[in-house]
Amino acid sequence: MSAKPKKKLVSLGLGRLPVPQLIQNTQHYVTSMTGNANFPTPSPALSIITTAVNLLEGDYDKSLTRVKGSVPIMRTDERALKTLLKALASYVEGIANENANATQASDIIASAGMNEKKPSVKKPKTFTAIPGTIKGTVILDIKAVPRSAYM
Repeated sequence: MSAKPKKKLVSLGLGRLPVPQLIQNTQHYVTSMTGNANFPTPSPALSIITTAVNLLEGDYDKSLTRVKGSVPIMRTDERALKTLLKALASYVEGIANENANATQASDIIASAGMNEKKPSVKKPKTFTAIPGTIKGTVILDIKAVPRSAYM
C-alpha cells in the first residue's frame, strides 16, 4: 500500500500585510489567473475580486488624505477583500489537488501567482532544564516514554 500524497496548501500571508502590498498581491493574482487554462471558472469570479481591490485602493488613497471616517471604511473593505482571497485560495487548492501529483499541484499553485505553504516541522523536546528555586539547583523535565525506566 502506498502512502496517500499530502495535499498542497496555498499560503497568501494575509496576516499583517500592509494595504498597498495586499493591493499589489491581489492584482498579481488576478493577472496570473486571467486566461489561465488551469482555472476555467474561478470562484469567486475575478471580476468580483477586481472590483473589491479597486474599491480598497480608492479607500486607501482617501485614507491618506486623513478624511474623517475613511480608515474604518478602508478596514472594512480590506477584510472583505481578504475573505474573497481566502475563498480564491481554496478554489486554487481544490484545482491543484484534484487530479494532480505533487509536482503538478505545486506548478498549478505557482501559475496562480500564489505561494505554497511550507510544511511545518516541529522538533520534539527531549527535556528542558530551568533554574531551581534554590541557588545552584536546576529542575529537569522530560516527557515520559511508555514502558521505559529513568535513573
